[in-house]
Amino acid sequence: MTNGSFTSPSLGAKFSLTNSTTLRANYIKNFRAPNLFNLYANAATYVGNPNLRPEKGDSYNIGIDQKLGEFGLLRLTYFNNTISDLIAYNNAVPVATYENIGKVPLRESKQF
Repeated sequence: MTNGSFTSPSLGAKFSLTNSTTLRANYIKNFRAPNLFNLYANAATYVGNPNLRPEKGDSYNIGIDQKLGEFGLLRLTYFNNTISDLIAYNNAVPVATYENIGKVPLRESKQF
């Protein structure tokens, strides 16, 4: 565990359609506890928030790999990462602090 974070559980699968084409999928359950600074920082312009809840998330990706002869690989991947109780720094208040901002979906497609 590093900085109060860990990932558990996770599950992955890979299926070869042909000798040159593979489908793959992964699912991960995420968790990140607030660190001591998030909880208890104390200065003139910012303070910690001892009421912070841990971040929790669900992540998955699905993709296809296509070999391009002996010289390359085309990899297409879609991933989705949804985080609940995201911990964010709010400096829009008179004294800045950390707060949970709710559910945040992150989605992106990648091509390599």
